[in-house]
Amino acid sequence: MGWHNPLTKHTKHTKQECSHLKLGKPTKSLMASSSKDSPKHSNLILDSGATVSMFNNGKLFSSLTKSSKNIKLTNGSIITASGRGTPQIELLLINLKLKNSLYSANLVFKLISLGTLLSANYSIHSFPKES
Repeated sequence: MGWHNPLTKHTKHTKQECSHLKLGKPTKSLMASSSKDSPKHSNLILDSGATVSMFNNGKLFSSLTKSSKNIKLTNGSIITASGRGTPQIELLLINLKLKNSLYSANLVFKLISLGTLLSANYSIHSFPKES
């Protein structure tokens, strides 16, 4: 059973049954992507609706423990994460270390959960695009 998401056709339960709504969690999410022309291992998505960060490149992990966890994606498909650990993500101004992230070679992109990013005491800043 998935969570209630009014923006998808793959909702597996009613709004009244939604555990996220009962906990007072927001129903909207934000997703930002790096570049549509990037190769598979460089695509990065910041997702406010994700509950865990997930990565498709095992070389990013400084520590990786084998595990098997099924992950349901927003399109309803299920993939298996084969590991859990701490990846190190090199960005322009900072190196992120995100504990308890999942690894799956089947992901098309790297996904950073906004919630886990903020819980790890990172902050997000937006700057106007220069013209």
